[in-house]
Amino acid sequence: MESEKAAVLKTVTAFLSTIGSNGSSLQDARNYVLTDSFAALFRSNTLIQSTIGETLTRFEEGLASMFAGGVSSMEEIPCSPGPEVWIYDSIAAVWLGYKHLVDGKVVKKGVDCFALLKTSPEERWRIAGLADNQWEPDQPDPSHVIRSHAWYHGSNQ
Repeated sequence: MESEKAAVLKTVTAFLSTIGSNGSSLQDARNYVLTDSFAALFRSNTLIQSTIGETLTRFEEGLASMFAGGVSSMEEIPCSPGPEVWIYDSIAAVWLGYKHLVDGKVVKKGVDCFALLKTSPEERWRIAGLADNQWEPDQPDPSHVIRSHAWYHGSNQ
C-alpha cells in the first residue's frame, strides 16, 4: 500500500513540477491528467468550472503573458496542509497545500484536492479531477482543517 501511495503522490507532485518548468508550455502537465475530466477552481470568491485541458490552456496563456512581461521563473511547490492520500483499488484522492512562486517570491497560496484513477492498459495513476482554492500570501493560512472519518451506516431508505 505504501508503494501505491508513493506512486499517487509522485503523479501529483510531478504534475505540479511541470508548471512553469518549460516556460509557458504545459504539454508535460498533460501527461499526468485526463484532459476531459473536471476542474473546479475558486479565484477571488468566483467559481470557475471547466475541463482540466481547458484549464491548462487558459493557464498556458497566462504563463505566456507573464514570461513575455519579464518573469523568469514560476513554480508551484507542495506545502502544508497535507499531503494526505487515500486509495481504494483504482481510485485515489490527494489533499495538498501549495505555494505559487514567481521569480522566487510567493504570490499565492492554496489547497488542491486531486482525484486520480489508475488507467489501463499502462496501469498508471492519472489526475481525473481537480478542485482548487487559493488566497493571497499576506492572508493567514486557514486556522484549521475540519476532518471527518465518520461513515454512514444507515439504511438505503
